Amino acid sequence: MKYGVIIYPNTFNLGDDIQSYADERFLPHTDYIIDREKLDSFYTNDGSKVAVIMGGWYLYDHLSWPPSPFIDACSISMHFDTFYSKTAGEKITRNFVFEDYGATWFLENGPIGCRDHQTKSMLEKFGLPAYFSGCITLTINKFENVEKHNKICLVDLPNDVKNHIVKSSNYECVEMTHSVKMTTLSWEQRKKIVERQLKFYQGASLVVTTRLHAALPCLALGTPVLFIKENWSLNRTGTWLDYLNYTTTEKLLSGEYSYDFDAPMSNPEKYKEVREKIINTCEEFVKNCEKKEFKQLDVEMFLDGLRRTERLKKLMRLRIDKFEREMNSH
Repeated sequence: MKYGVIIYPNTFNLGDDIQSYADERFLPHTDYIIDREKLDSFYTNDGSKVAVIMGGWYLYDHLSWPPSPFIDACSISMHFDTFYSKTAGEKITRNFVFEDYGATWFLENGPIGCRDHQTKSMLEKFGLPAYFSGCITLTINKFENVEKHNKICLVDLPNDVKNHIVKSSNYECVEMTHSVKMTTLSWEQRKKIVERQLKFYQGASLVVTTRLHAALPCLALGTPVLFIKENWSLNRTGTWLDYLNYTTTEKLLSGEYSYDFDAPMSNPEKYKEVREKIINTCEEFVKNCEKKEFKQLDVEMFLDGLRRTERLKKLMRLRIDKFEREMNSH
């Protein structure tokens, strides 16, 4: 069986790669690197299928859904956001993913393991089979031979929060970010950056962050983490507040929420049950992949259909761009 890992080549968010890194850990080997925004056009030259764990954030280019028939999917830890689209505005792309031909994929590959309750509710709204699986970054294992440096990691925090922590702690604080340009790097290079960041988190005395994919890996790595809740991102992060020690900027700075940064609270252990279920699902998927036999797909027929589809998508994007220019000119 051939295996593939889905990445977003143009990401500026290390969290995307942390999720891909967690997906890949379950694979016996990686034969293909698959572009998340071009799932519909992926194919293999010999017509064989490729097993893929689908954990991650979807999707900017809604016109590129659903994935091609060359992908044999483990549909777990998926988050769908219908607001963002680099193809067109929300009103035009809202239902491309969940209705008609797009919905068929969910029905054939369901039930869909959702990273959060928001995604689960959205799929169920369209009559699609879904369950809460949790986030695959919870399955990351602790690294061996990581020495504790006992610094406090301040990851993408507002300046007033950073200043408050520096003044409140006797420990050395290190500013860090998940805003990393990865576009020119190979997947192997990107994995090294992910591992370096995760190892630094593991060696820390505390991580304070607004980033979900700094917070959740810290649960798995056993590093105390304080999550700073931001209301604008609750569709992605709200599910996880019950699994984390968290507060808001306002409560922290006002003193309403008291936290000893030199003696951090232990993390809640609620995540462990979620972690084990994801591990079991992914391991069972890979185990079964080795037993599967697929009919070889007709590559030439697929490519002919793909050329037709790409032409239609190009025409549609041109019409959408014209429509948006006209609307903006009024």
